[in-house]
Amino acid sequence: MHLFKPKYRDRHGNYVEATTYAVRFTENGKRVVKSLGTANKANAEAKARALLRKSKEIGWEVLKPKLPGRTKATIEDIIEAYSEHAKTGGPKGRALAPRTVRANVGALRRIAADVEAATVADMMGKIDGWKKAHAANAVTTDATLRLARSIFAKKALVRYLEKGHAVENPFAGVALANPTIAPFAGFEMARIEKLIAAAKAQLRDADRDAYVIFLLTLCAGLRAQEATWAQKVHLTDSSIIVVSDPATHETKARRPRPVPLAPSIVAELRAVASPDGPYLVGAQRATLKRHEIRGEKPLRRLAEWLRGQGITDRKPVHFLRKAYGAAVATRISAFAAQKYLGHSTMAVTEAHYSALIEKPSLDLLNGGVVVGDGAKKAPGKRKPRKQRRGA
Repeated sequence: MHLFKPKYRDRHGNYVEATTYAVRFTENGKRVVKSLGTANKANAEAKARALLRKSKEIGWEVLKPKLPGRTKATIEDIIEAYSEHAKTGGPKGRALAPRTVRANVGALRRIAADVEAATVADMMGKIDGWKKAHAANAVTTDATLRLARSIFAKKALVRYLEKGHAVENPFAGVALANPTIAPFAGFEMARIEKLIAAAKAQLRDADRDAYVIFLLTLCAGLRAQEATWAQKVHLTDSSIIVVSDPATHETKARRPRPVPLAPSIVAELRAVASPDGPYLVGAQRATLKRHEIRGEKPLRRLAEWLRGQGITDRKPVHFLRKAYGAAVATRISAFAAQKYLGHSTMAVTEAHYSALIEKPSLDLLNGGVVVGDGAKKAPGKRKPRKQRRGA
């Protein structure tokens, strides 16, 4: 196998090297040359290896008609191939979550429609212009580009080639800002107590669905949709089990997690849970553009109520989950916060709450005394009592 950039004669009669790579190999004594349609050497090598492997399996004469070339691969062709690839394209060969696939496909379709591209080739060279046109909302724009770009990962491109679509990544070279997690600024316990008192007075009887969501997000750290999909059978005497069910609601981590609860919180949830149906929140589900949700109306009412209480966060309901995580991280441990919140790694938890966690130091030269803010004195030897005179 030989990778090279072929030369061609331009209209002036001069030989010019092509910008994209091609591969040359021998099949049954015949020399085969195939353009790979990419200027990226790493992508070209991956495509060439996949092409050679497939050619050995079924023969070049059988494979050749199945390679229409990158100009004939439509957006819908790639989406169909990606949907098949997603079944095994995740970490460790696992399937990608359906909502991940929907989000990535939706982003690609949106960009393709905006730049009026019916094929992948039509998108080449237009992505930077699309990004500049949407520069007013840079965070959302970069997020959309990142989702669409994942469809053209190296492993996916090899799979597309096996399906007969020799495409290159139209997002190659597009600069995206690295996503960062903004550290949580904290929420004082006095303000939490005041907020709980206001919720009991204003929501408990007037809007029970919103009040249940309030309790589950602030007192158990559940995400908004985890709270609305929580069922009564998931509530035990000492915890709530956050269940990931592909048939109803699949959590972000796609695995169940128990969250310990105080008896008072369990009793309050049981007292205010919806009397109808299996769910703690009685609101009906609603189908939106990309996915199915529950409790859209009480979530909106709770968000509006929280803004009236001085919560200025862009996502006020999610802010309650952050306040719970901060309380657990600072009063119990960051490890407990990771487990209760369902973060994928400790790095995510640290990025959110490390600024709030006190960092005392250990003085081994002074008998292991812990010094610094919030430090507890190390237990030392008790001084002998002074003997009373005449004892």
